[in-house]
Amino acid sequence: MGKLVLNWEGLAREHEHGPGSHNDGLVRLLRAARAEPRLRRLFPWTSHYNLHFSLSTTQPWADQGLPNAHPQEGGSYLVGRWHESGERVTAATPEEAVALLVERLPADLGPVFNRPEDETS
Repeated sequence: MGKLVLNWEGLAREHEHGPGSHNDGLVRLLRAARAEPRLRRLFPWTSHYNLHFSLSTTQPWADQGLPNAHPQEGGSYLVGRWHESGERVTAATPEEAVALLVERLPADLGPVFNRPEDETS
């Protein structure tokens, strides 16, 4: 997750995205998530300022049933499962968003794995 933080910090400097921007919110969320051992065991990926997690370290992602978070304007975060219908909860801080992510992890979470290369090509 450290590499993601560095990449997004670089984008913030390059494009002058300041405090309160989606970029700033994502960097703060990534830092908070990096401190949580239960999230560190998953493979993190980002898209459109959303933080997602996968059980697969390569695409296609194995993220069904895993929660994700999206920074909102003004510094809050929306936490839920985008690929499923269900409640999305607003968190006031990145730390609260991380707590909600952990709370929404499936109880029967399997191991993280690499997908084998497609051997048919």
